[in-house]
Amino acid sequence: MCNANGDGKCSPAPPPPAPVPDVCDRGTCKEGSCARTIRTAKGTVAEMNRRYSQDDEGVLIRGFGVTFSEPYMQIKCADYSDASTCAGNPLMSWSLMNHFAWDEGNKLINLFPQDGGMIAIPETPMRCLFPSDAGTVSRQLLGCGKWMRIPVNWNQSDWCDPFPADFLTAWPGYNLSAIIPTAHTANNNPVEWTGCALRGDQRAEMLKRYHEARQARTVIQAPALKGFYEIFGTPGSELVSDATWNEALADGIYWNEIVGTHVEAFFLRDTCDNLATCKANVLRLVSEYSSKFGYKPPLIGLNLSAKVNPFFLPRE
Repeated sequence: MCNANGDGKCSPAPPPPAPVPDVCDRGTCKEGSCARTIRTAKGTVAEMNRRYSQDDEGVLIRGFGVTFSEPYMQIKCADYSDASTCAGNPLMSWSLMNHFAWDEGNKLINLFPQDGGMIAIPETPMRCLFPSDAGTVSRQLLGCGKWMRIPVNWNQSDWCDPFPADFLTAWPGYNLSAIIPTAHTANNNPVEWTGCALRGDQRAEMLKRYHEARQARTVIQAPALKGFYEIFGTPGSELVSDATWNEALADGIYWNEIVGTHVEAFFLRDTCDNLATCKANVLRLVSEYSSKFGYKPPLIGLNLSAKVNPFFLPRE
């Protein structure tokens, strides 16, 4: 336990970074900053498609607005036009995307919709994991604790010890379309998970539960947890569960320290690859990152309509 935020309250410390190898191919051998294998774009496409095809692996992926400045950093600002109002943001959501995310009914991969984004090396530490979108901004313990509609000023944990066996028939959460009607689309109607958190090293367990929820296609909404949160919808009703993605939460402040060595690739959607302005923005971000950190990660494409091998080489 540690006084992580300087507020006199004890919070669980984030997990330690992955062990650093003795030899670095770029960067320096200090905590968490030794880079992994450098690949060509072609080799990166092959490796991402390999990870995507595995049951217990996946691609650690995060989308962002390609018109933003330095979106590969995790910064929160009161005024984004004024750098003096900005600071590191500890909440940083990713998705561990593999073939379980394929929606056969709608013929697409479910992922938070953005034109582009980045892929992190597999060793990037995650603080906690969830089998669906988890409303981490409404959770205590910097996104890994008890879910509260309006977070309160204490840090209460809610670890899955063990993961609930009845989660398909007593799903703690609601479809996002219940509160945001425009979210009711084929690729953007996640079933929010307001239940417990899996620890950052339980990736295989999280993917297994994510797969079970998606295979079920619908889950049954649980009663509200009295005294903790108001649940949206009608307890006992069916919730659509095959239009969602999972969530992996990193420590954004720590990420800002290792971002120079932990971005494995940048990606752009196939739709962005076909639009000159959109693609130019992604290329600008790659160049911006390269200038800042002295390394240019490969740029690869992502086609969410491809069931097999969704990663590809962008057009020249």
